[in-house]
Amino acid sequence: MDWGMKNRLSRIIKPETGRTVMLAVDHGYFMGPTHKLEEPRKTIEPLLGYSDAIMCTRGVLRTSINPGSNVPIVLRVSGGASVIGESLTNEAITTSVTDAIRLNVAAMAVSIFVGSAHEHQTLTNLGKLVNEGEEHGIPVLAVTAVGKELEKRDARYLALACRVHGSEHLAIRASRANDKGNSRDSSLRRVCEGSPGSLQSVKEYQGTGNP
Repeated sequence: MDWGMKNRLSRIIKPETGRTVMLAVDHGYFMGPTHKLEEPRKTIEPLLGYSDAIMCTRGVLRTSINPGSNVPIVLRVSGGASVIGESLTNEAITTSVTDAIRLNVAAMAVSIFVGSAHEHQTLTNLGKLVNEGEEHGIPVLAVTAVGKELEKRDARYLALACRVHGSEHLAIRASRANDKGNSRDSSLRRVCEGSPGSLQSVKEYQGTGNP
């Protein structure tokens, strides 16, 4: 893993703990003025000191986060659908890597929808973004298990989705899965054990795996 990639990951995942607390405030890109996020700055500013990273859109970043803040940014770069549309899964890349570089982000985030009508589209979005991210040393965060049917996203689904997007073909550096199950620890373990690609990238960054 290149120095730039390791450096950006170390800003998100704290080297001393191997963990991160990421504040996601990107909901507006498909939900509109979400309750308590109508004025993002008012919600975000009091929480900056408790957040290891902020996940947001470029609009929220430019208007609601102080450039003097040291908190690393995970930039939402996919979109194109809304809650009032026919499907939330019909996403495209909406923000260029050039803009991500201009904004000095620590990582880029894109949603994938495994098992949906737009599975192929969102997975190829991810693959293309990873290619560009690797070229510039920017990690890519794949967000899965989002949408209107979260109750169907069990550990088996998450393990499949994370293995697909964390495969060697996509070379993903990180993944985020929303586990809504009751047995969170065992479910998370099952997902992680089935995603060796993503875990290996984290181990490389932490210096505990093969480079």
